[in-house]
Amino acid sequence: MDPNYAAFSGYVPSAAVFKCPEDHSVLKRSGVKGAPQIRSYAMNAFLGWTGEASELDSGYKFFVKSSDLDAASPAELFVFQDVHPDSLCMPAFVVYMPGDSADGFYHYPSSLHEGSGVLTFADGHAEIHRWQDPRTVKPVTGNILGHWDKSPSNRDLDWLRQRTTVSSE
Repeated sequence: MDPNYAAFSGYVPSAAVFKCPEDHSVLKRSGVKGAPQIRSYAMNAFLGWTGEASELDSGYKFFVKSSDLDAASPAELFVFQDVHPDSLCMPAFVVYMPGDSADGFYHYPSSLHEGSGVLTFADGHAEIHRWQDPRTVKPVTGNILGHWDKSPSNRDLDWLRQRTTVSSE
């Protein structure tokens, strides 16, 4: 919660808000065994991305400031995503957009809520979404999920894409 490292520290009273109560996963990486994950959520990479657009997909809109939200419906643009514990590697939740050669998941959404995940949206509302495609619901094993898992015609991936960003054209 040190403001030198946490941009939200002035707004968030406790680090506990970054951890889903259903997430009981532990780290099994880099020689660390049994250490609990400290967070469960990640922010939509198309919101506030500071890297090169080509790192994600330059054919889509990046929302860097609040006024950029005028290009989309805030009620249909997710901000935070409950992330699968084995897919949590950075504070951004990356979604490969249509036309990307990967046509699959970079990060997997969490399904710890009986096959559902939790998302919050730019207008302030939250939703629990039940995943429909069995390829989306992965068991928690403590091993890292790959960032290039193909999942063509996945209804859940399509659902996420529709709520990630809009075309920049």
